[in-house]
Amino acid sequence: MLLKDGVFYFCQEVVITQSQKHFSPKLFYHVNLEDLVPQDHILRRFESLLSLDFLYEETKSYYSYTGQPSVAPVVLLKMMLLGYLLGIFSERKLADEIRVNLAFRWYLGYDLDEATPHHSVLSKARSRFPEKVFARFFSCVVKRCQEADLIVGETIHIDSTLIKANASLDSFVEVKEVPETFIKRNMICLCFSL
Repeated sequence: MLLKDGVFYFCQEVVITQSQKHFSPKLFYHVNLEDLVPQDHILRRFESLLSLDFLYEETKSYYSYTGQPSVAPVVLLKMMLLGYLLGIFSERKLADEIRVNLAFRWYLGYDLDEATPHHSVLSKARSRFPEKVFARFFSCVVKRCQEADLIVGETIHIDSTLIKANASLDSFVEVKEVPETFIKRNMICLCFSL
């Protein structure tokens, strides 16, 4: 009840229930990464369809028996696959996305408290492994996707553009070239029998 100008007003008190969220990190969490990735996530399907264990034997000769522990070849190729599937072509951006995305961590086998691979391991792997490793990986992925009816597999498009770098703007030369000539000169075509 409120008295104003000699008149009693009956009013109901309005309680504002708006709350504010303040983040305060806990010292310990009881979290399981397996529970945080939805059962219907596309990467779970990839994991169930695509066994890449053959890569351990395929790449064994390219690793040293001494030095620091390396990133597993399966992890490297899965990282590259994630980049291509998601259209992330920057190795730094891909490494950042892997670090913060729970599903990516799960797919690569990195738990929440583990450091994910540095972006530089991808370019090192590209120079370490010969083309035949990537060709076998590509063939395996395409074959498994066909078997799972994810793709038809009648047509495969490959883009591998090679561009020579020249840092001097003084020597810049404009080249006019028709697409057919460019493709013949620069494209690497890989044909796989599945």
